[in-house]
Amino acid sequence: NTLRVIDMLDGHDAVSWISHPAHPSHPDHDLAKRLYPKGAGAILSFGVHGGRDAGRKFIEAVDLASHIANVGDAKTLVIHPGSTTHQQMSAEDLAAAGIGEELVRLSVGLEDPDDICDDLSRALRASQRYGSAVKFQVDDLTVNAATGAVSIERDEVADAPLVVLLHGAGMDRTVWSQQTRWLAHHDT
Repeated sequence: NTLRVIDMLDGHDAVSWISHPAHPSHPDHDLAKRLYPKGAGAILSFGVHGGRDAGRKFIEAVDLASHIANVGDAKTLVIHPGSTTHQQMSAEDLAAAGIGEELVRLSVGLEDPDDICDDLSRALRASQRYGSAVKFQVDDLTVNAATGAVSIERDEVADAPLVVLLHGAGMDRTVWSQQTRWLAHHDT
């Protein structure tokens, strides 16, 4: 299972590096091949592009893998230290401790390897999703709108109305009208 996961991670655009003796970039790769011909264990680390925020999104998006700090279980376990166990540390302190903001630790379990790879791949795609913000003119007003993960600080737009775009599978006419009514009666 670990080799299948390493192969999937190695080809994924959201992964910046992989640390496991079975990966050719590891400094002990040749030694591990000689000493452990059947595999060098199920625990690995990798970096997710986007640092701490992307790592947090990755952890929030896994379904099959359990978000637990343990390692070596029969089930797949994953943790992003930068947003969990070491969240109080600054980027500089993390780097000094040898823990990058992008680091994810993975303990590969005994589940079907396709299921593990699908779960991790989907979570990696989710880690790279970012919303966008836009300013546009409506009549004589400048309007600010945001989608996805982008937030607009209220003090940044105090002189302009803020538009909230609502969408999704559950947005039938009743829900839309209730949300619109709420927005019309509250200064957001």
